[in-house]
Amino acid sequence: MQRKPSDSPGLSHAAGAVAGCFRTERERWPLWAPVLIGIGIAGYFTLGSEPPVWLGSLFLFLAAGFLWSGRGHNATVLFSLAFGLTAIGFSAAQLCTHLVAAPILERPMTGALSGRVLQVEAFASGPRILLDNIRLRNLPADGSPERVRLRLRAADLPEVGSRISVFARLLSLGAPAAPGAYDFQRHAWFPRIGAVG
Repeated sequence: MQRKPSDSPGLSHAAGAVAGCFRTERERWPLWAPVLIGIGIAGYFTLGSEPPVWLGSLFLFLAAGFLWSGRGHNATVLFSLAFGLTAIGFSAAQLCTHLVAAPILERPMTGALSGRVLQVEAFASGPRILLDNIRLRNLPADGSPERVRLRLRAADLPEVGSRISVFARLLSLGAPAAPGAYDFQRHAWFPRIGAVG
């Protein structure tokens, strides 16, 4: 009878060695939970585009299905738990991304802008401020960015919490200059910055 590749002694020995390592690390299994959740989060952020909304839920459903069908088989249960924790990380990152969604300026605009100062950063070339409660004359309130980051002249230094009105040129958020380069769009998404100027 011809031996199948899966029946090779080397593969069986390797599988047995891995299983033995898992058994000896039994008391440390809970410590792997944050690692697996982190792998799921990292997996989400390595994607080149936003996945379908239902993908995280599908992963969780599959993990639950594996766990249910594999009860009584230790290796299947372990795999299901590991996959489930990774799916939890992926789903949490996806959910967080959708929860912080806010309007983004789609084209450059110039005009009167008012807002409340959230943050002031001093630079030699002039302060950089972060505004919220934005009002743009040319945009309805529900279409205005939730937060805007502006550069001011060196002489201007507003106080945090004050409300200011300025004449500004606003720009949409730039895409990465090259594949793998710094992604300002993604960085600005989570603090809900919808425009710069």
